[in-house]
Amino acid sequence: MIYTHGHIDHTSGINVIDEEADAKGLSRPRIVAHRNVQRRMERYETSHGFNSIVQGQQFNKPGYVYPIGQRRPDKVYDDALSLAVGDEQFELFHGRGETDDATFIWLPKHRVLASGDFVIWVFPNAGNPRKVQRYAADWAEALRRMEKLKPEILIPGHGPVIFGADRAAQVLRDGAEALEHLSHETLALLNKGATLDEVLARRQSASPLSLEALPASEIR
Repeated sequence: MIYTHGHIDHTSGINVIDEEADAKGLSRPRIVAHRNVQRRMERYETSHGFNSIVQGQQFNKPGYVYPIGQRRPDKVYDDALSLAVGDEQFELFHGRGETDDATFIWLPKHRVLASGDFVIWVFPNAGNPRKVQRYAADWAEALRRMEKLKPEILIPGHGPVIFGADRAAQVLRDGAEALEHLSHETLALLNKGATLDEVLARRQSASPLSLEALPASEIR
């Protein structure tokens, strides 16, 4: 099991998998993740009350209790990790994007890329006033690295799978260009002395990811 990052929608499923393994008398799967996933889970536990309040405010759910207690990684890595599972090779790479603990996974034999939340089928979530700082420039860099792999199949963290090298390259390139544009224009305004409200009010052209860019035959 590979956690692409430590958000609960990408880690909570392990509880059901573990329950099934226990019921069948099988070994639980080994979990691999970037080192910062471990730190994230520790932070969620030590700030559990605060995190529950913030999440409840953001999603208008009074009394919301943020779920914690997901099983932590058995093996962590820092920059890159190569895994052999049977005759399959998995190459794990760390990058910073929506989180600081993100992993994208490359299967070279099949030219399949699992991007995690580096690709989510909407404009990259580069900032959120209720969350920790995101990493727009590093996110763009990670997408450029993925583009250089020339995947033929791209499995995003959310949304349909993308088939075809040209289409996969387009999504990765468009995401990188959007983030680069956002970073460049925001810094330019800040360096001119613009206030936060002035920066937010400026409408800049960008290249958002769009399902309309792909024909139905290329996605599912």
